[in-house]
Order: sequence, then C-alpha cells, then structure tokens
Amino acid sequence: MCRPLKDIVAELEAKYKGAQLSYDLNERRRVIAEFDRDVEYMFSRFEKYKEDVKFVLDHKLEIAIIKRITLNLILIIQELCELVLSYRHAVEFYLLDEYNEKNSQLYYRFFNTHNELTDFFDKLKNTIVIDEKTSNKDDVINRFRLYDEPEDTEGSYVLTNIKINREEIEHMNAAELILCIDFQLSIFQNNLWILHFFSLNRDKEFMELIYNLNYILYARTYWPSKCNNFRAHIVHHRLKGKLDIKRLEQLKDEAIYQFEFNTPTGKIWREYSEDISQMAIQMKETFIKDKNNEDEEMWKFFFQNIFELEEYDRWIEELRNPPESDEDSQKREQLLKTNKVFNLEPSKSKYKVDILLLYYFIKDRFITEKMFVYEWYALFYILRKFGVLTNCTTEDFVEQMNDEEWFANVNKKCSANEINTYSFLSDKSSDVWNVRFKPTGNRASKKSIDNLIRKYSDLENTIDEIYIKE
Repeated sequence: MCRPLKDIVAELEAKYKGAQLSYDLNERRRVIAEFDRDVEYMFSRFEKYKEDVKFVLDHKLEIAIIKRITLNLILIIQELCELVLSYRHAVEFYLLDEYNEKNSQLYYRFFNTHNELTDFFDKLKNTIVIDEKTSNKDDVINRFRLYDEPEDTEGSYVLTNIKINREEIEHMNAAELILCIDFQLSIFQNNLWILHFFSLNRDKEFMELIYNLNYILYARTYWPSKCNNFRAHIVHHRLKGKLDIKRLEQLKDEAIYQFEFNTPTGKIWREYSEDISQMAIQMKETFIKDKNNEDEEMWKFFFQNIFELEEYDRWIEELRNPPESDEDSQKREQLLKTNKVFNLEPSKSKYKVDILLLYYFIKDRFITEKMFVYEWYALFYILRKFGVLTNCTTEDFVEQMNDEEWFANVNKKCSANEINTYSFLSDKSSDVWNVRFKPTGNRASKKSIDNLIRKYSDLENTIDEIYIKE
C-alpha cells in the first residue's frame, strides 16, 4: 500500500527528531556566495592588520591602537566562525556539489596564513609585553569564550563553534587579545579541516540521513506547488479527460523509462534505488564531477520524478480502493465504540479484522429479506470458529447484534432462543451437520439444518472480506 506523503514525511521527521535542511536551494546558494565573499574579505583584513600594527610600532604610537584594531579583527573573524557553520551545513547536507576542490584549497591557504599570523603574533607579543602583561593563556581564553560546542571527530573532540564574551574582551589588553585571536583562528581552521576531509566520511547511516533530509526539503518546499497541477495535467492533457487505471499504469511506465534515460540522476535511480545510502553517494559524486552549474536543476528533476512516480502509485491505488467516505469513517468509529464481543486481532488469522468490513459482511452477505431467524446460528458459529468472537455468551452476541449501531432494525432480529436451539451442533463440523443430525427440540428439523449448511457455506466462501490485507 502506497502511504500518504504527509505520513512518510512525518515519519522521517520523527526518525531524525525533527531535523531538516535550513535552506531552500536559493538560500543555500546565497549562503555559499556570502561565505566566499566574506572569506576573501577576511584574508584582506589579515594583510591590513599586519600593515596597521607595523605602522603603530614603527611610529611608536600608543599600544591602545593595537588593542583597538585587534578587537575589530576579532569581531570580523567571529562573524566568519558563525558563517562557516552555515556554509558547512550547505555543502555537507545537500545532495549537491560539495565544492571539495575549492574547500581543500581554502584549507591549505588558511593553514599557511594562520601559521604566518601565529609567527607574527608571537613576535608582536614579545614586543608589547614590556608594556602589557598577560595572565595564563588558558585563563585568558576561558574569559574570552562564552561557550563552545565540541564535535566528536574520529574519537577526538574538535572545537568548531565559539561565542565571544564581549564584556570580557572589552577589558582585555592588546597582549591578551592577541592570544584570543589566535585561538579564534584555530576554531575557524578546525571547520575548514572538517570541510576538507568531509568526503571521506560517507558511512551508510549518514548518507541515508542526507538523502531523507533532501527528500523532506522537496516535499515541504517544492512539491506542493507541482502536486496541485500534476493530476489535472495528466487527466486533461495525457488522458483527454478519460481517467483509466490501465492507461495510468502505462503513463507511469513511460515516465519511468524517460526518467531512467534522461539524466545521470535517473540512471542512478535505476541502478541504486533499492539502496538509499549508495544512491546518495552516487548523486554526490555526479554533482562533484559535473561542473556545468546545472546541479540544482538536476536535483529538482530527480526529486520531481521520484514524487511523480509515487503520486502515480497513490492515484492508481485510490482508484482501485477509493478513500473511505466521511459516512463510513463515522460508522467505523461508532462500531468500535459499541463493540463488546468482536476480537479484531484473532490469533487464528495472520490478518486483522476491519470492524467496518465485518459490519458490511454481515449486512450484505448474511442478512436477507427471506432469511430465517435460526440462521443467526450460522453466523455465530463461523465467527467463533475463526476466532473473531471473544469468549462471550450467546446472550452477549445477541445483545451486540441487536445494538442500534448494528442490526436492531432488521426484520429477523437475532435471538438467543433460536441460536441455543442449534447449540447441539457446536461440537460438530458443519460438514456432518446433516449426517449426524439428532434434533433435541421440536423447532429443529432436517430442512432447517440444510438451510444452515447452505448459509454457513456462503459465509465461509466470503469470510476473507472482513480482513485487512496490506
């Protein structure tokens, strides 16, 4: 059974504790562009910082100037430390280009720059320590950072986030701020290191998570606008207004063929659709190799086809098994509320009983205009035989059948006396009812036994109608 999309999405969100992608594709592109721009600005500020510090020292200006420009650089780097987390999310959790080559180049560029700055800071501290003293390095850093969030990477903790304590750094001297900025650069470098080596961390569970988060994004952001028009378009333009299950199945087969041979992602779906994690890996690889900047369109094309194929399945299933009407839904609810004798999960069957199907089974297959009252015994017998009745008495069963929600208004109401008249058959198979017939009362007759056998046989041939088969 093809489940409703909302149920699938809700189950995935529950599985991943409400996790979702932070951006749609346009926002993702904006985050990446903003990061690229601000990184270049940061590198330019490094050079400007060294020039300004050198100018202050060469002209023997006040050390307070170095404090001020160092504080300004800290605020700039803090912005980058926060933005790099957004950038990591944008490249790690989408089935799109990870920019591995660019990120590797950025890591090594920053790594070299950071080493040069560390040397510069060491010399600077030696120069200004005459005028300004600093306490223990760890104490300074603890005053500098408000909180941090460690991540477990290959068994070791790598600090990837930090929030500066503005009140503390306002009171720090230049030497202390230099310690802080060097620590801050290490945080940023940690994130670049993770980006650089991210493609090596593609275990099955993680890639399955990525695929499902992208599935949720398409379901929430892109599919609703297309879903509204999909069925109408098919009916009016492909089926010419004539809705037919067989033709729908043909259109679905055509869609599968076109999808599989239209783009690289369609071929990936053909080969790996049974293995979500491997399919996600292959899609990542495709976008990394494809440098024509059409990866977002390929991503949309992929999920649009996936969702359309699923919609075909739901549509076909709805035509075969129309959704329950409001009237039936209300009826089922009332039947469940009044049920006192029916076991809806009988141990004698691998299927559950649908109480509404059971009701219609009795109404359509059992109750007739010309039925005999004693025929209620055949229904009582077969339901007990198949484990659908609880360990109830005849009177309990009769009370249930004569309930207003059940069959209180039929011409031949259920009767305990009539059922009990034929209770002598309870320990005998229906196959031998007429062979071993020995009536114990005046009302039982050979003809009534023959009628019971026919009624029971009819019920036995259709009893499967009461079960839920998925």
